[in-house]
Parts: sequence; structure tokens; C-alpha cells
Amino acid sequence: MGRYSGGGRDLTEDCRSISTKWLKQNGYFDGFKAGTIRWFQREEETGSVGIEIDTDRSYMRLHYTKTSYWTGEKEDLDYRLWLASTPCHFGGKRYWFECPLSPYGRHCGKRVGVLYLSSGGKYFGCRHCYNLAYESQNKSGNRFYSAFGRFFDADEEAEKLMKSMKRWQYAGRPTKKALKLEKLSRQMGWAAQLVNRYSENSKSKKKRL
Repeated sequence: MGRYSGGGRDLTEDCRSISTKWLKQNGYFDGFKAGTIRWFQREEETGSVGIEIDTDRSYMRLHYTKTSYWTGEKEDLDYRLWLASTPCHFGGKRYWFECPLSPYGRHCGKRVGVLYLSSGGKYFGCRHCYNLAYESQNKSGNRFYSAFGRFFDADEEAEKLMKSMKRWQYAGRPTKKALKLEKLSRQMGWAAQLVNRYSENSKSKKKRL
């Protein structure tokens, strides 16, 4: 079972996650690609997910085995979720996941950059549907956690901005909202790099111990 925030919510840091940033860095948004995402703890594999992405048909397929924390029962899951894309100011596209969850009987469909699988969940979904908190909310003085917080703040602001956008260009020039979205994308990229650097340093320290 994962840790909890001060408000009793599960933490994003303790959930398995899939990010569009990582997928882009590993070439998953270039037509069709299939592979496996693996998670490790202390150099031991703790889980894996088979992944298939087709940008021409705008979907991501996930297949994995989920073990119930309460009963120990294993369940094989295989499903697709939709991808969305928005144009970048300097060319190319930025991809987003459309959350497939339906909390309280209503389909979410939020466009997000990160999907999570909580300890009690079966499917990957957005942090809003799982009501997840991130540890940086309790440790804002630490540079790593502060960066993590900025990443998710920018991700949330980008979601709201996309919902309100009606056009990307006006008179051949990017609109203010399009420029703002591009800036948020850069902020998210910078924060993700800092988080990755911190994680790599932590792994190096553990090896030396």
C-alpha cells in the first residue's frame, strides 16, 4: 500500500505512472511502436506493462496483469485509450492522454500528460479521478519536490487552457493562449528533467551504500 499525504490521499510518487514526456523521449510517437514499460525498486523489477501506440489512429493500448492487494487474485487487463495532440509553436505536435476512467458514472476524458495506476485501481487514469496528491505539497522547501509541484501545476493549467482554446492562430500568428501553452510545455519539460536527475542521483547513492 502506498503512502498518504497529510489529507489521507494516496501520493502520485507511490503510483506507477506513464508520461507522454517519457514516451516521446523513447520514440513512441513516431507512427507505430510496441514495447514494455518496467518499474524497479532497489534494482528489482516490481511490475511491467505492455504498451502499443499508433499515432496514425490516435490510440494507446495497454496490457498487464493486476494483482488485488486485498485478495491476491490476478486479473489480465487489455484495453485502449485515446490520444490527443496539439500543435507546437515551433512545429511538431505535443501528445496528450485522454483519461479513460468514469468516476461516479461520468466519463472523464481529461487531456493529461501523465496517467497513474493507484494501489486500489485497475486501470490507468488521471490524478484527478484517483484524487491523488503529490508529496511536494508537504515539502515545498525542497528543490526536488518543488519542481515536482511545478510540473503538475503546469500540467493542470495546460488542461484548463486547452479546454478554453477556440483557435491556435489568428492572422497567421499564434494566439496568446497558444503561446502560453507552449511556455507551459517548456516548464513541464524542465521540471521533468530535474526530477529525472534527482532520481538518477538517488540510485547512484544507493549503489554506493
